[in-house]
Parts: sequence; C-alpha cells; structure tokens
Amino acid sequence: MYDFLVYITKLPATVITYLMPDEEVYVGVRMHPIVILWHVVLILAGLVGALALTTGGTGRSGFRLVIWLLFFVLVAWAGSRIIDWRLTYVRAVSPAVVPGDTRHDLPEEAFRAPR
Repeated sequence: MYDFLVYITKLPATVITYLMPDEEVYVGVRMHPIVILWHVVLILAGLVGALALTTGGTGRSGFRLVIWLLFFVLVAWAGSRIIDWRLTYVRAVSPAVVPGDTRHDLPEEAFRAPR
C-alpha cells in the first residue's frame, strides 16, 4: 500500500539547525507532492467558477466583487496549505529511534545514514 511519504536523504540546513548537538538524523520524510494536488485542483476550479459567474454583461458589480473575494480567500487558504507542505519535514533522530527497536514500523534501510 502506498503511504504518500517521500524519504529524504539530505535534509535542508534549516531543519538541521533545530537538532541538539548529540542528535543524528536517521531518516527524514515529507508528504508526497501528490497531497497538494487537491489544493491546486480547488484553485483551478475556483478560477473557472469565478470566471463563469462574472463574465458577460449580466449581474451586479457587488455580486462580482463577492465572487472574486471568495476566490482570493480560496487561493490564500490553498496557498497556505501548499506552503505548509513545502516547509514540513518529519525526522527520526537518535536516540528517539534505535535500529532493531520494534516500537516503530520503519524499514531497516531507513536507519542507514547517507554517506
């Protein structure tokens, strides 16, 4: 079964700065990029809907303003979720996860430090 995780061999320096001096990263993961597809689809659907409701000669300008304001709220919300995905990493560090420990479900190759 696909778990929507991407294993990262080299974490960005911004993540490494939060480690304690005696900690070593064993594995880093982030959510797969496919999880932001829903937000991109919502933005595109909102754009199509806003264009469909506001183009043409009918309708009042107040109605059009409300439609476009709702679209920009949708873009702001979905954009914040996409940015949140971009900046979120999960890392397993020593001594939190130890190879051979059966309390986790990570594969053994996840504990090999990249060289």
